[in-house]
Parts: sequence; C-alpha cells; structure tokens
Amino acid sequence: MDGIIKPPVNRDKQELIEDRAERVIEEISKREREAAVILDVKNNKKRVFRKRILVVFTILLFCFISFCGIL
Repeated sequence: MDGIIKPPVNRDKQELIEDRAERVIEEISKREREAAVILDVKNNKKRVFRKRILVVFTILLFCFISFCGIL
C-alpha cells in the first residue's frame, strides 16, 4: 500500500452519504451553539451597560433635584 487508507468494503454509498450528513449536521449545530453563546455574551454586556447608564442617570437626576432644592 502507498499510505492511502481505503474505506471498508461492506459499506455502500447510502451509508456514506448518511454519515457525511450526520457530520455536517453536528458541525452546523456546534457552530449554532457557539454563535448563540457569543450572542448571549454580547446581549449580557449590553444589558449591564444599560443598567450602569440608568444608575448614573438616576444619581445625577437626584443630585440635580437636591441642588435645585437647596437654591
């Protein structure tokens, strides 16, 4: 042999096609899971950022109201 690995003889083309399809489906679902995790992380960062902006705005609003009350 010249280093080429031959597929088993007893498998027909339909089985090979099914195996390839299963591998493709697994790869696609793996990529979808990875994309979902990345999207979840991005959404979580946006949510945290919005909360911080809201807290800062609220604090500044109360400071402004109390400052106007002093005058």
